[in-house]
Amino acid sequence: MMECIKQGTMVITMAIVTHGRVISLDLTPEQNTIFDGTRLFTLSGKFDNVQCSDEIRYSYFKKLYSIFRENLDQTTYENVKQYKNVLKPKYTSYLRAILSDLQDTDVCQVYPRIDFDKAYYNTESTTGIYLISIHIKNINTLELIYPNKRNKEDIRLDTLNGLCSLNDKLHMNVDCTPLINRLNGISKPMPERNSTLDVLDAWNITIDKNGTIKCVRLSYLIYLVKCIVSGYCSTGIDINPSVFENNMKLNVFDFSCSSIHEALEGKKLMHYDNMDIETGIPKFGGK
Repeated sequence: MMECIKQGTMVITMAIVTHGRVISLDLTPEQNTIFDGTRLFTLSGKFDNVQCSDEIRYSYFKKLYSIFRENLDQTTYENVKQYKNVLKPKYTSYLRAILSDLQDTDVCQVYPRIDFDKAYYNTESTTGIYLISIHIKNINTLELIYPNKRNKEDIRLDTLNGLCSLNDKLHMNVDCTPLINRLNGISKPMPERNSTLDVLDAWNITIDKNGTIKCVRLSYLIYLVKCIVSGYCSTGIDINPSVFENNMKLNVFDFSCSSIHEALEGKKLMHYDNMDIETGIPKFGGK
């Protein structure tokens, strides 16, 4: 199915190994545009908690390196499906061992269209947001351009330095300083359990004095990655997401909890088109 994406398309794969909560079930038009071309894997399933230690989550996430860090002769759809088919029975078996009353589970789900938003809490030494790989479509191959043999540095996307490293890898002549200044300027305290819906809707990112992203909204994280990959760091962000060309696809592997924030009680989930971002296949293989 390699012909389903255009020549020159970049495919970015990232992993989120943090704590998390769903903070929106009704996306704005801008957030919908941001999520265009983004596929989401969730260890928790739709709106549930992850029931394992940080060490186990970390071991699950590390397996992504061997799957994605090579040239591919097919779309990453196949790699995502392979990962899901291996991890789901393993994680389900673990859950059955610790939860004797477990009947059925929708863990390890893949969503070709994201229809909710989350807050990720990066508050411990065992948590983080990681860039797994970047591929570019080259004739009949997805060529691995990050990491490469000359530079195997691991880029983390939960620090300002890491975001600048991503920019520097792709755009040698684009200054990252305006981006850093803008992000420090809009940083707000992270949402609390008792935060109101107005507070949740007005918040995007929390950065500490050391430049670590302690908390970030999923849609804003995707927005930042798209801005950087598209070469907009020097503008200081505030870019309308409609300007992003359709030459970028993202795989997001989410190992955080997905319980719904109390402020959303009574809210209903909006549903959107579920065509896959690379293949156009409308359903990702069921459960």
